[in-house]
Amino acid sequence: MTIFITVQRLKNMGYSGWWSVLIFVPLANLLVGLRCLICPAGYADTKRLDLAGKIITGIVVTVFLLFVAGIVASMYLNG
Repeated sequence: MTIFITVQRLKNMGYSGWWSVLIFVPLANLLVGLRCLICPAGYADTKRLDLAGKIITGIVVTVFLLFVAGIVASMYLNG
């Protein structure tokens, strides 16, 4: 089911459905997932994010930075 949804979302953005094969490749699946989450319909043509995409990108980057800062802080405090 996940492959079908990913293929449809990639087609909605204007990309080939074959990019969904990358969901089986470690780290590449994160890029495909983020692109499916952030990019608006027709992104392949315009290459511009809408306001919602920019907000979601900010949230994802902030959570990632907090996660990394937490790991670094725990390593520093524990040892």
